[in-house]
Amino acid sequence: ALHTADPTDAGTAASNETSYTNYDRVAVPRSGAGWTVSGNSATNFAQITFPQCGASGATITHVSITTGGTPTTADKILYSGALNSSLAVALNITPLFAASGLTVTED
Repeated sequence: ALHTADPTDAGTAASNETSYTNYDRVAVPRSGAGWTVSGNSATNFAQITFPQCGASGATITHVSITTGGTPTTADKILYSGALNSSLAVALNITPLFAASGLTVTED
């Protein structure tokens, strides 16, 4: 899920979730086709592409990995964090994480 502010440790997937036009969460398989795991880190194996923005945009500051579902559902956040830099999503912008562009590390 993509967020416009920190969803916080107590939040759900819907907490501060973006709502730009055409936005939807993207499913990434829990397998080698989705993630490469090494030690306590997992990195996306393939590109993760979110829907292209329509008329209304947003500024994305955080990302989360959730238990699934669709926007506005209160699915559990498994991992979340701030992007290295925010992303302004406007008309015709397609947010994505290139292959190996997103790494999740457990403390």
